[in-house]
Amino acid sequence: MVVDPVRQRIVWVGEGKSSDTLGEFFKALGPERAKLLTHVTMDLSAAYRSSVSEHAPQAELVFDRFHIQRLASDAVDAVRRGEVRAAEDAETARSLKGTRWALLKSPWNLNAVEAAKLEDLQRANRRIFRAWLLKEKLVDILRRRQPGVAARARTVDWLGDAEQAQALREARSHHQAVRRRHHCLCAHRPEQRAHRGPQQQGASHHATRVRLPLGACPHRDDLPLLRRHHALAP
Repeated sequence: MVVDPVRQRIVWVGEGKSSDTLGEFFKALGPERAKLLTHVTMDLSAAYRSSVSEHAPQAELVFDRFHIQRLASDAVDAVRRGEVRAAEDAETARSLKGTRWALLKSPWNLNAVEAAKLEDLQRANRRIFRAWLLKEKLVDILRRRQPGVAARARTVDWLGDAEQAQALREARSHHQAVRRRHHCLCAHRPEQRAHRGPQQQGASHHATRVRLPLGACPHRDDLPLLRRHHALAP
């Protein structure tokens, strides 16, 4: 599915998720109109990138925030699972297993029990806690409406933190994936974002489409470790 995010309209629908499928859209669009495209938003599909590069090489790619955040969440969960396997006793392993949703949920959606679990992690397992902080720092970069130069600088700073973080050693493929997509990640521009409804993780029945969400996401002043400017744990 191809969508105009500004006008909130479906432009074209085709069957499949391959490069050839998107190629059919470009065929219908025509080469002259394809040359007028300046930005194309998408998920992380290599097939879509290939098709856009072939038919509209001048267009700047803008990756969907939802899928970038999912990479970060996957990395945190990989660290958590590794720590569960390495736990010295069954009680510790069971405790770490119980932190999964506290680590993956948005901070403002945490209940008191989940927030307490994160507070405990800060003392009990620095590796997982640091991985969580890195995830939240990336989410904050994606959430904020800021000039491109500032966004790029913050992204480079985040990549440096991830490079140094031993907490992400078991999930190194995540920050490498973000580094490969760094240029497209920094292409987010506030004036190009159109609001859309929430998307459910794992909702495979949803049609693949162009999307650029950014909504207001308050930080939690009532929870010290979830405040906006919390420093990364050493």
